[in-house]
Amino acid sequence: MAKKENNAEKSSGGNSKNLIIIILVVIIVALGAGGGVYILTQKKAPATAVEKEVKNIAYFDLGEYLLNLKGDTKVNKYLKTTVNISYDGDNKDLVTELESQKPAIRGVGLEFLQSKSSEDFIPASKSSGEHNIDVTKKALITELNKKITKGRIIDVYFQDLIIQ
Repeated sequence: MAKKENNAEKSSGGNSKNLIIIILVVIIVALGAGGGVYILTQKKAPATAVEKEVKNIAYFDLGEYLLNLKGDTKVNKYLKTTVNISYDGDNKDLVTELESQKPAIRGVGLEFLQSKSSEDFIPASKSSGEHNIDVTKKALITELNKKITKGRIIDVYFQDLIIQ
C-alpha cells in the first residue's frame, strides 16, 4: 500500500510539473503574439506619407553638372544634367542652409554622380520593376540629406539628362 501511495505522489507531482510547463508555454506564446500584434499595428510613416504632410514644396536649383561617368576606361562617357531638389518651403532654416551650403551640397552631388555609370541612368530589366535611375535618385537623396542638418530633401529631379 505504501508503494501505491508513493506512485500516486510521483504521478501527481509529474502532472503538476507538466501543468506548470504548459502554463508557461501558453504565457510565452501569448506574450509573443501580443508583441507581434503590437509591432504590426504600430504605424510607421513611409516616406510618401511624410511628403504628403509637406504643404509648401519648394525647389532649389543645384545647377548644371558636366562630368565623366565611371565605367570603361577605353570609352569615356559623359553626363550632362541640371539637378533640382525639392524640400519643405515652410522650413526657413533649411532655405538658409541650402543657400549658404550650396557649394558643399553641389560637391556632394558631383562626387555622387561621378561614382555612377551610364547604366545607373537607364531603365532596369523588366523583371526588377524599378528603374536604375529611381535607385540612383533615392541614393542621391540619402547622400544629400547627410549634408543637410536643418531639414530634409524630399526628391531630386534631373533635367536635360544627356549621356554621351
